[in-house]
Amino acid sequence: MAVDEDCFRHGLPSLLAHQVMVDAMGRDCRVFDMNPSGGHEGSDAFKKSFGAELLPAPVLKTTSLRAELIRGVSRLAQLAG
Repeated sequence: MAVDEDCFRHGLPSLLAHQVMVDAMGRDCRVFDMNPSGGHEGSDAFKKSFGAELLPAPVLKTTSLRAELIRGVSRLAQLAG
């Protein structure tokens, strides 16, 4: 989450997350995905402060064969270049 230091000092990220969760609960949502923290301790602590539970989140990669070929040719061109 990209915010300036004043926002952090005043707790605005927490307020925003709380309001989004309140809205979701009002829509009968029972699960709120806070996304992976990327190993950042501050993000983990922030999410745990809301009672978040760590769940497995496998990464699925879906690219077309065409996209993979283009990426491969591009890498070869860079290496040759």
